[in-house]
Amino acid sequence: MNVFQEALTWMDDIYKDHVNKEIYTQKNWKGKHGYILKEVHEMETKLQECHDDKEAISGKIEDWKEKLPVAKPGPSPPVPQTTTGQIGWRSADPKNNLEVFRKFETNEHRKGDIVSKLNWPREGL
Repeated sequence: MNVFQEALTWMDDIYKDHVNKEIYTQKNWKGKHGYILKEVHEMETKLQECHDDKEAISGKIEDWKEKLPVAKPGPSPPVPQTTTGQIGWRSADPKNNLEVFRKFETNEHRKGDIVSKLNWPREGL
């Protein structure tokens, strides 16, 4: 017998072992796990009874939405003034401006400005 034939016989033995295990478990399954089938059948009968009861009483239930009172909303209150318009750089009220001591201008710079020290043109910024 060569190696190839021995490998085939080993594969046949492995296959026979798998088949024997399946046959053994098939014979012993009902004894070990048969209670599951009983539970499933009981659950199905209870679900069917609940479904039948639901169909029997579904016609008797009145629509609960018809009994609710109808809400009639009144006029809306005015929109409150927000703090964005009250306090800030561009406040509508001048007493709430953040620039209290002097007015902020775009062309105003400090004395130690780097642009003036290096003689750069202001248009290049």
